[in-house]
Amino acid sequence: MPKMFFALLTGAAAVAALTACSSSADPASPSSSSQPSPSGAQPAAAGTEIGAAGSACTLPVSISVADKWKPSAIEGEPELLCEISARPAGSIGFLRIYHKKGATDAKAALTAYTAKPTYSDVKLSDIKAGSVAGEEVSYTIDSSGTKSPGLVFAVPVSDGTVLVSLDSLDDEIQQGNRPAYELAKSSLKVIG
Repeated sequence: MPKMFFALLTGAAAVAALTACSSSADPASPSSSSQPSPSGAQPAAAGTEIGAAGSACTLPVSISVADKWKPSAIEGEPELLCEISARPAGSIGFLRIYHKKGATDAKAALTAYTAKPTYSDVKLSDIKAGSVAGEEVSYTIDSSGTKSPGLVFAVPVSDGTVLVSLDSLDDEIQQGNRPAYELAKSSLKVIG
């Protein structure tokens, strides 16, 4: 009888430990107050903010960068301002931030962005990036017979349009990197 009682206690302790582990907050996971995107993806945990003068990338907007992702300013490209690498977070892929000067029509900027012969399945939708109304496009890139997903959102700024893109090698990598994209979108603020 004592052995059976000990086995029951051990089993109950294991169940209690598992229950406690599954309900405890994971500091790397987004808070329960985060709003999911229409796709259901939650924003990632924030690491740093970029956009203001003196940050890793000076932009017409500020955004939060996912924890462990590394932003780098791009020199010599007229429209590509910043590349945020997933590699330090253990993934493959980038968020890229573009500034198209001139027209402030987000839909026109996305139409031009996806007007490439290798892009197909283009789907446009209205979104909010932070509190700013914008547009978002999902698409497929066909490169040498390999299909990969793409996602980009655009918002108007005073002197043009800012685009933030997420291009991935495949659907699984895109889903893994999607929370960083959602964080950039939900945290966006226009500077100035």
